[in-house]
Amino acid sequence: MEACVTVFVDDYAVLFIKRKERDDDPWSGQVALPGGRVKAGETPVETAIREAQEEVGLKPRILGFFGLYSPLSRPVRVGVFVSPKTGEPKPDGREVDEVFWADLRELKEGESSFLYKTYRIWGMTYRITRDLKMYLD
Repeated sequence: MEACVTVFVDDYAVLFIKRKERDDDPWSGQVALPGGRVKAGETPVETAIREAQEEVGLKPRILGFFGLYSPLSRPVRVGVFVSPKTGEPKPDGREVDEVFWADLRELKEGESSFLYKTYRIWGMTYRITRDLKMYLD
């Protein structure tokens, strides 16, 4: 596992981030879940907690492992962990432009994506969200 994300869940709502536009980020500007790369000597759970704290200022209370996913564009294995809402997010402006809660019942199905207000959720984040939505339904 090279990276980990945390899915914060509050009833049917999920916390998403909009990544900051950066030249060194292949997913720059996209809607994602809080997360990032595993550091040497770090467990996947430690990574999920550290990255959530860095990106959205929340310390997750990990309830469990949801699955292993990979972006279609890169050979990276991403561990997905689930946490209940643990407070109000405070985005780190260096990595995150916006944070928002999206009620899964309000997502509109697009072509391999969800549309929520002005946001498009696609790629690996779409697949994680789709699976979580099916699990909660």
